[in-house]
Amino acid sequence: MSEQEILSISKKMFYGGFVFLPWLWLVNWIYFNPVLKQRPGLSKKIHFYVKWSFIGASVWAVLLAIWIIIFQTNRIKWGYKIDGFYVYVPKG
Repeated sequence: MSEQEILSISKKMFYGGFVFLPWLWLVNWIYFNPVLKQRPGLSKKIHFYVKWSFIGASVWAVLLAIWIIIFQTNRIKWGYKIDGFYVYVPKG
């Protein structure tokens, strides 16, 4: 791939991560990190998008883990009203 194609794809995946698709950050880092190591002369913009994609994916994973821990430890304490968030009870 040319440098412009790499920059375009990396940029789209970086900004796509902000549109509630944070797994794109992880895919961006997994795919382009080896490319950056094989071709050290690539643009600093590509390095920026790949590095911050990894940071964004890491922060997202930590926040998700924190939410899972809080939810699992407090689910019973919050009572039946919280069931609407994770259980669909059909009416009728």
